[in-house]
Amino acid sequence: MRPEAPHAAYLEAVGDDLLVAARRQVHLRRRRRAQLRVAALSLAVLILLAGTAVAGRSILGTRASGLAQAAVDSLWKGGDRTTLAPIPGNAHAIARVGGTILYRSKGTDPGSVCVAMISSDLVVPKKDRAQTCTERDLSRPWTTGVIVHAFGGRLAFFGQVRLPPGGRLVFDRAGGEREPMELGVDHWFLGLLPLRHLAPGALPPLEGSLRILDRSGAVVSSAAIRGFAG
Repeated sequence: MRPEAPHAAYLEAVGDDLLVAARRQVHLRRRRRAQLRVAALSLAVLILLAGTAVAGRSILGTRASGLAQAAVDSLWKGGDRTTLAPIPGNAHAIARVGGTILYRSKGTDPGSVCVAMISSDLVVPKKDRAQTCTERDLSRPWTTGVIVHAFGGRLAFFGQVRLPPGGRLVFDRAGGEREPMELGVDHWFLGLLPLRHLAPGALPPLEGSLRILDRSGAVVSSAAIRGFAG
């Protein structure tokens, strides 16, 4: 054996160790980059979802966008604009459930209000009565009454409620389940239920009752919600 042979074997072993270490380092670096990409993507998704939620809340109280305003105004085209019809171009978002938004417009008569629903695709089926105009009595628990319309295969009920201090609004389903009702701008509310198609001559089923509760949970006022054929 030549004198340099042991050194060559040693250098070869060291080289093998360095090669293994280098490969491990590359693998760790790639895995770290992948983890960073996943973390960045997850953060972006969270920011997007948070932004969507904030946008859903912040839209309430704002003037309707151009497309939504055009859709709201179109609901009254060809109708009677001589009594309570809304003043065109002044709709504001006031309540929201999922992608359905309730808009309020000033009526032409003092004290009147016009309310319309528009879905996220800005399409309202012609057979649906998704708008109404009414006088308001701000001294009543239900200032406009509770308005019920068929809307896009669902039963929509909405209105404005006056709550006592510390009070809340709930919906008691006919089956006994109680659900809190989220209130929008100026205590406007919007609820949506699957629309039942009734047999000819059948009585509308009781879907449930809206109830105004005081601070102690006692019922101050109730309004029945009945389904009907679409």
